[in-house]
Amino acid sequence: MAANFVWFVVSNPLVTFFDTFVLLIAPASVVIAGPLLAKRSSNIGRTANLILVAGYGLVVLATLQKGSPIGTAAYLMLALSLCYALLFGWRGLLIAGLVSVAHFALFLSLGDQLRGPYTLVVRHAHVIDMGAITGTLSNYALVFLISGSCAAAFNTQISWAVAELAEARRQAEEASAAKSVFLTNMSHEIRTPMNGVLGMAQVLKQQDLRPDHAEMVDTILESGTTLTSLLNDLLDLSKIQAGKLEVRQVAQDLGAAIRGVVRLFGAGWRK
Repeated sequence: MAANFVWFVVSNPLVTFFDTFVLLIAPASVVIAGPLLAKRSSNIGRTANLILVAGYGLVVLATLQKGSPIGTAAYLMLALSLCYALLFGWRGLLIAGLVSVAHFALFLSLGDQLRGPYTLVVRHAHVIDMGAITGTLSNYALVFLISGSCAAAFNTQISWAVAELAEARRQAEEASAAKSVFLTNMSHEIRTPMNGVLGMAQVLKQQDLRPDHAEMVDTILESGTTLTSLLNDLLDLSKIQAGKLEVRQVAQDLGAAIRGVVRLFGAGWRK
């Protein structure tokens, strides 16, 4: 359909350069420039307003080309108004309604002053009577109120959803911060008695102990050192949150690991 429209505009001998500019060049420029501006701009609201102002410029051009604000220009104005309501909610619907009233009031009051030799009304001898104007305005108002209200209500629902997501994110960030504080405090609370246990075990190891008692002390020291190492790994929150925690493969002595497990649980098994 788009290709047929372009071919009609380009190949039809009755289509003037002004028609081509209004129907093809200007809309294509807005459609291409709009996403580029939105992508590069940091203020989406301002960019949307600029795009919509450019869209209203297309409506004015279509009105001048037609020689009347009804017809294609009215459909473009309706689409523009609904887009504004969808983007800015009820405030946008009110602004679009005021602009629509001012637009139709201004161009309808101009009457024959709009109908220059380049306009479609004059070139194709179109007759625009009061009945056509009244019908167009009635249909415009009906569609505008129904569709615009739906668009504004949809914008309101989206705004509520965004606010709820922002609140949920804030609560999640607070919970994460509280978790970090809790783990940091617990780290200090666990490390303090653990250092005491390891210190006393090292003092005890220096005593003249029986072989079985010395083995028990070695088990205490090995278990305490392993627990301290695990605490260091688990409480390195900066690496975990940044996604930079590295898991490395290192060589292990399987026999030593088995002997450590036997020493750790051997006393309980013997009982």
